[in-house]
Amino acid sequence: DDEAEVALCNAIRDNGKEVTAYYNLACLRTKQDRGEEAIELYRKVIKLNPSFADAYNNIGNWLMEKKLDAEGALPYFKKAVALKPNAAVNHFNLGKALHDLFDLDQAVSHYRRALGLRPDYLKAANNLGACLRHMGKIDEAMAQFEYVIRIDPTDADALFNTGFIHLLRGELAKGWDLSEYMWL
Repeated sequence: DDEAEVALCNAIRDNGKEVTAYYNLACLRTKQDRGEEAIELYRKVIKLNPSFADAYNNIGNWLMEKKLDAEGALPYFKKAVALKPNAAVNHFNLGKALHDLFDLDQAVSHYRRALGLRPDYLKAANNLGACLRHMGKIDEAMAQFEYVIRIDPTDADALFNTGFIHLLRGELAKGWDLSEYMWL
């Protein structure tokens, strides 16, 4: 990391408009848990290249993860989707923020879009199932969790959520079998 940091700082010093160097240094700062510095670097990236979608996405992620600020993250995720509408991760992140803000219809729409772009996106399928469960659409939620389990039979979130739905349905033995590890 030290060598990379020196190289990136030198690239920025030599060419103050080197967007990739700013972006990579911002990613390094994020990895080093130096978020405030990373955010300033991402903002510099956006100033130099307003269409750099990943910078918006990374600011949104930092706000969600470190500040627990879904509302603050929302405009960054919306901008990332507008700039790169065919990137599944952008729709997933926007869906996650909307989900946290209880805009479940919109969250479902973005999770579905993420899955349409990348059918193996199991986090999106799990989150879609959770949204649908919160909306009372239990059968649709169960279908999402079962889809995940077909792809990855060890997915803890899908197993737990499937078990939880069985418990909600009164299928206690089946529900307990699928989710008991979470309670121990």
